[in-house]
Amino acid sequence: RVEVKTRINNYLNKLLFVIAMSVFIPNMYFVSMVFSQKLGTAAGVASFIIGLLFMMLNSAPVITGIVQQRKD
Repeated sequence: RVEVKTRINNYLNKLLFVIAMSVFIPNMYFVSMVFSQKLGTAAGVASFIIGLLFMMLNSAPVITGIVQQRKD
């Protein structure tokens, strides 16, 4: 029963991660495009990089969780 629960949690984590990626990256791209039109290319690139870093920080617990469950 616990195994099924962890399996469902794994699936939900992966699903959330995929959804977050598919929503977040186009949004970041759009935001960086707007920034680069308003403030120049450097600002757009910087905002995109900051957004990606933020995304990686947010998704790090999910990734480490998946890795830990794989080891078990």
